[in-house]
Amino acid sequence: MDLDQIWNQFIGHLVDNEEISQASLKKITGIPFIYIHYSQKDKENEKNNLFLLIKKRQAVQ
Repeated sequence: MDLDQIWNQFIGHLVDNEEISQASLKKITGIPFIYIHYSQKDKENEKNNLFLLIKKRQAVQ
């Protein structure tokens, strides 16, 4: 399976979540960087919740 297709599926799963307004992938010298626009009402746990969300989407693959 093509890695670009896998990245596109992963990004698609991320943006399915209402807390993520936009996600994109850019490759710089072949290294993938994911850019995520994320907003949550509970600012105190924002970083931990984003990590948890990414781990959940990773498991869907």
